[in-house]
Amino acid sequence: METKKERSARLYKSRKENGLCPRCGKTLDRKGHYCSECLEKVREYNKANRKFYRENHICTECGKNSVPDGERICPECRAKAANRKNSLTEEQKNRYKENFRIRQNVLYQERSRNGICTRCGKRKAMPGRKRCGICLKKDADAKRVKNADKINTREYREKNHLCYFCGKPIDLPTGRTCKDCVEKFKKLAKGRSNENDYWKRQNRLIFGGKNR
Repeated sequence: METKKERSARLYKSRKENGLCPRCGKTLDRKGHYCSECLEKVREYNKANRKFYRENHICTECGKNSVPDGERICPECRAKAANRKNSLTEEQKNRYKENFRIRQNVLYQERSRNGICTRCGKRKAMPGRKRCGICLKKDADAKRVKNADKINTREYREKNHLCYFCGKPIDLPTGRTCKDCVEKFKKLAKGRSNENDYWKRQNRLIFGGKNR
């Protein structure tokens, strides 16, 4: 006699083979596993589960093991994920990366259209921006920390009498560029109009002229 589990598995397989949503049996209205309605229900269900797990310090991957405060995945699930990743072929890795990139782009566009922060997806984006105030501040703080000990290339080259463009020692009596860069810009400037603002700026850097 067929068990309930076996009946469910047979029904699931039959629906999937016939282009129906395996969850509700309706005709699929999108490219994917579930129909739009069931997909949204599954997302909400998983979202509620993850929230419960986080609040109760339970692994959000297996929903069984306890995790320390601040962690979301238990060591066992982390190790399994690492093993799965290492066992993938180069082709599978590239396919996974491409699918992930496509999903992220779709999610980005959807959030952008709805005026939601494209990074966290939780709060409204700031006027004229793609991210919320909290995420913008996080980005600014991260950038400030990253650049805290970074040398200002322009100031360093100017202080040490190095070429503004390539960083080699300046071998000309005037200007802020080396001889090689001067020759390079001369070749690039051939046939260009003398009135071109861009080339005027480059000439001032090369030959040390004053801004007019």
